[in-house]
Amino acid sequence: MIRLTKVDVKNFKNISSASFDLQDFNLLVGPNNSGKTNFFKVFPFLNSVLFSSNEMVSKILNHNGRPFNTPSVVPNKKVGKGLVVEFAIEFDVETNNEQTYKYKYSLSLAVDQKDNIVSMRFSEEKFQFRLVGQTGPWIKIFERNDTNLDSGREYKSFFVAKSVADYMSALVFVPLFSSSNLVNVHPEISVGYDALKSILSSPIYYFSNIALRSKKATEFINDSRTYSSNLEEDISILSKDELKWRLFTEVLSKVLNIEEVHLYPVPAEVGKETVIQNFVVVKRFKFSGHIMGLSDGSLNIIALVTNLLIGSSSILFIEEIENSIHPKALEILVRFLQSFKDQKQIIISTHSPSMLHLVNVDQVIVSNVQPTGFSVLSKVENSKELEKSLNKGVISFGELFLHNFKIEEEDESVL
Repeated sequence: MIRLTKVDVKNFKNISSASFDLQDFNLLVGPNNSGKTNFFKVFPFLNSVLFSSNEMVSKILNHNGRPFNTPSVVPNKKVGKGLVVEFAIEFDVETNNEQTYKYKYSLSLAVDQKDNIVSMRFSEEKFQFRLVGQTGPWIKIFERNDTNLDSGREYKSFFVAKSVADYMSALVFVPLFSSSNLVNVHPEISVGYDALKSILSSPIYYFSNIALRSKKATEFINDSRTYSSNLEEDISILSKDELKWRLFTEVLSKVLNIEEVHLYPVPAEVGKETVIQNFVVVKRFKFSGHIMGLSDGSLNIIALVTNLLIGSSSILFIEEIENSIHPKALEILVRFLQSFKDQKQIIISTHSPSMLHLVNVDQVIVSNVQPTGFSVLSKVENSKELEKSLNKGVISFGELFLHNFKIEEEDESVL
């Protein structure tokens, strides 16, 4: 089991600062262009920079992230002497032998500008761990300053290199470690490395009803969000697991009033071959029809529930879950997602004030746009502080009351 426990980000895209602890269920709330989507993009960006080929990483760093995505990682108006893009994440990993490791990975990318061309390079990097319940300082796996590399005392026999190029991560040495006998002596390195890769490749769901209706397989567009899945094929996979299928149909009944779901095998031409594909039919209000005849919001809900049940990732990012969904159906869906807290960690971005009464105040992350035009993402201490933060322009508190949002005067820990 992997849990992301803390994130710190500075100077990434329009985010000036994002620093907060994470719970099992998290709600990121803020207006448009306040950094919510860019916060989600931190993870695929790091995944590309840390685990892509040297050639790809070099292109990303030398062109301000443009091969990875547009617009640039560092906005031109923020480029200045000494600017550094900083990332730090902390996470827990529970192993099969019931040990739980805590890890801390940090990375600093120095920003350079020459002839109006902005580039980045690895300047600082550090990977540390310790056992949960262990006192004392973190144990260093490795640390780099510019190109100089230093490993922890226990790992000197493996990290024999004393330097690493400024266009690559020191993590490149870990797969070599994992293939050696040393992995049996120091399993904590491979455990942390694999968990970090898993976190950074976590899916970002932003389903599009247009893409879902196209019947194309899962697409990772250039911003690394999942817009589509082969919904009928995914439902067919789900139907083979009796327990998950029962849960799937129960959720669809409660959220969408879908009474029955049936799969009918039909022949289909794929290239020059004829294959059997399942045609999904749903019964709602005594009328049956093809699943693609449902509304946009209904398809988005079904795609999300299906991917949650068949997916293996421990962490899910979900963007604007409220799109095309009625508030009552949204509440039931959120309660369903919250029931997975022992299996999945979920981070949702939203504009919807109706979501706030479904969570505790310590689960809310607020994104505020500063006078500089850049954003700060942070937690609040209590409901009164949340009210002040929301009234700064995130969401009108009057709008919250229209959605029956109430502050608990006696217990400020719950909204």
